[in-house]
Amino acid sequence: GITKIYTFDSSVKLVRQGTELCMEDFSCGGTDLTSALRTVREEVAAAKQTYIRVFLVTDGDHGHGAPYPESEIQKMSSLTGKTVDVFLLGISNGFPVNISIDLRSRLHNGSSNVPSLFWGKDYSEIGDQFDCIGRELQVGHISLSVTPEGHVLP
Repeated sequence: GITKIYTFDSSVKLVRQGTELCMEDFSCGGTDLTSALRTVREEVAAAKQTYIRVFLVTDGDHGHGAPYPESEIQKMSSLTGKTVDVFLLGISNGFPVNISIDLRSRLHNGSSNVPSLFWGKDYSEIGDQFDCIGRELQVGHISLSVTPEGHVLP
């Protein structure tokens, strides 16, 4: 598959394709959460893949006025033929939990075992929450080595 890393502050920027998230990827101030959610909606709709994982890391603040994030969430829906798992890491004690609930109900149609929110209420908890997301990704992924003894079938 493809992994695209976007950052969003006053605008949404494609940083790179790849799987490594770096500290310098995080920017602060003037969050345009509506545009970020629009990008998520458009990327999911345009993806050729049938299994999609969305990772969103945000404090939930929207600093750009209308249109508000809720309007973009309302446009989201489960797409026929695509399975979408949403992993949302809320940062700060004041994270608006309703965003995770709304995203879960509108876009997520994958595993019901994926928590609707990973929450780093304090800066010191963020690393632990990333670890929790990593463990969640490993659920159901096991390696087996089978060496059957017996005869080869014709």
